[in-house]
Amino acid sequence: MDNLHQDQQSADSQDDKQRLEEANAVASFLDTVNNVIRDNKNPISKPTALKFLSARKFNVERALALYRMHEITRHRENLSSIDLSDIDLRTELESGKFTILGCRGPNKSAIAVFTAKLHTPIKSSKNSDLKRKIHRYTLQGIVYQLDAALEDLDTQRNGVIFIYNMSDSEYSNFDYELCQKILNLLKGAYPAKLKKVLIVSPPLWFRAPFHLLRLIVREKLRDRVTLLNKDQLLGHISLDMLTPELGGSYTQDHRAWLSKCSSNHSTGNNDLCDPTTAKNLIEALNKSPGSRRPSNDKSREVSPVNLVNINNNLTTGQEQKKQDPTDKRARYSQAEFDYDDIGHSLNDFANSFNQRGRAGLSREYEQIKSKERPGLTKIADLPYNSNKNRYLNILPYDHTRVILEPYDLPENYNSAADKYDYINACHIDGYRQPRAYISTQGPLQDTSMDFWRMIWQTNCRVVVMFALVFENGLLKCHQYWPTAEDPKMQEGLYEIEFEETDCRKDFNVTKLKLTNTKLGESRCIWHLQYTSWPDFGTPKTGKTLLKFREIVLKKQLDAIESTSNICYPPVVVHCSAGVGRTGTFITIDISIQKFETTGLVDVASVVDKLRYQRRDSIQTPDQYIFCHLAVLEYADTCGLLSGDSGSEDSIKVDNLIAA
Repeated sequence: MDNLHQDQQSADSQDDKQRLEEANAVASFLDTVNNVIRDNKNPISKPTALKFLSARKFNVERALALYRMHEITRHRENLSSIDLSDIDLRTELESGKFTILGCRGPNKSAIAVFTAKLHTPIKSSKNSDLKRKIHRYTLQGIVYQLDAALEDLDTQRNGVIFIYNMSDSEYSNFDYELCQKILNLLKGAYPAKLKKVLIVSPPLWFRAPFHLLRLIVREKLRDRVTLLNKDQLLGHISLDMLTPELGGSYTQDHRAWLSKCSSNHSTGNNDLCDPTTAKNLIEALNKSPGSRRPSNDKSREVSPVNLVNINNNLTTGQEQKKQDPTDKRARYSQAEFDYDDIGHSLNDFANSFNQRGRAGLSREYEQIKSKERPGLTKIADLPYNSNKNRYLNILPYDHTRVILEPYDLPENYNSAADKYDYINACHIDGYRQPRAYISTQGPLQDTSMDFWRMIWQTNCRVVVMFALVFENGLLKCHQYWPTAEDPKMQEGLYEIEFEETDCRKDFNVTKLKLTNTKLGESRCIWHLQYTSWPDFGTPKTGKTLLKFREIVLKKQLDAIESTSNICYPPVVVHCSAGVGRTGTFITIDISIQKFETTGLVDVASVVDKLRYQRRDSIQTPDQYIFCHLAVLEYADTCGLLSGDSGSEDSIKVDNLIAA
């Protein structure tokens, strides 16, 4: 009995200690938010503080970071004020597109369901205002219901299971940008624990966008994002907790649920976000303690300071400072080229390819090639830069060239630092992302140091190479990276070390360590070399190149994950001249990204805009045709060209390749 009594006393003592720690955490959180951030105006309540602290296991610093992101996201996405008299919002809520079930899932988690077939997105950028409006009301409907659900202590303690139901949905229902916004909201900007994301009955074409969505979340959460069919859903949630649309028996009364939400909203129990102070809060948040993350903090909590998302188009809500157009570092801070202004449906694109054939596409290429493009190459033509160009006719434009800074030059170079800011390389805008790529020539022996300076200065972590050192007996590129046989090299202040390589049939994946010896800092660099491009022409199909592209994408996203970087560093791409195979790969990548997001394809406009940024990109009609084929093959691997083989509308990529 004495032992039992002692055990009980010990348990009571632990409970008392935990309650005291939680009370101290609440007091510290409220003090920072109300006194420092809100300056004693419209203070938040203790129940609201508990929501943020519960979501981060009562870690005050992490809870404050979540609070900051929550306030910023609410303001940025126009979620600070929910007006139930707005007919558009009421229509959104009553549609049942998003609901939270009245039953509880495993471990008493709340179950939220988004029904994709009820969503009608706007895919064209020409209707950007309408697209933003649809996103605003959809997100308002989601947070309005989540706010009500979070009033329940079970939801606070046990989190939310998010079901994205794609049953009977079409590609026209899919909204990649909205999915990204919802995932970003739930994973780091809302005070509810996201237990898992279950994507039910995804069509074949969803594999590609799923690959992207899954990789933008933290490693810890990544395994909680699952594709499954309705039968497999039962392995996560029982039948009596699922609606008939999901193969279960539970009947959801959505009207009754909305009535409960309305009651919560009208009584003012929820002070998660105060619309009267939201804008002022953003300024206060940026000045508050802890708004900047320590450099050694590897968590994925993101500071609101200078916040940019994966597409580089989200701000904290503050007015951005206008940049001096003469500042060479600011010149290309925004994407110069919009690839959304034109496009064709996949079937129209494939049928057009079929009808025009290679001859028609070759004529189209010659028309693009013949266009005069404004652009000077004065810097590349300077006498002291001419020997840095592999080919005399392939020069970077002054307005897009990569400008090297002098800070990492060896001491004996400093007296002529202004002569060492040049490299034959251009910044290239990606799909909805400024400076997504750097297109450059294969390094010469005398420019190898400048190449590694560029890699370091631009924070690049992935180098993509489309050449062999020797092709057909000709030197195409200097051996600028170390190998297993020669594992270490020095280029100026930079030491490059070989770590490992994976040699496959069509490409090599090599891990390098790049060290700035002056700073004593090292970075992991992935060198990906595609080895199956023939000496003349193009590959017969794009299958291996598409597989290679997946590896490039994975390494790029892994690099962002490992560096806690929320904006993409550029991918450096080169062949020999940096225009032919390089331009082909970039064109294919941009075209696929656009297709995944909008469902539209237009290779011609991508190539046209690419040539404004890197002179002579896409050198031959065959490369231009290959871009079309690769996009079609990609669509085919996603099941988008498959159909009834006997139907007139059936499109076969094999037939297109053979044409």
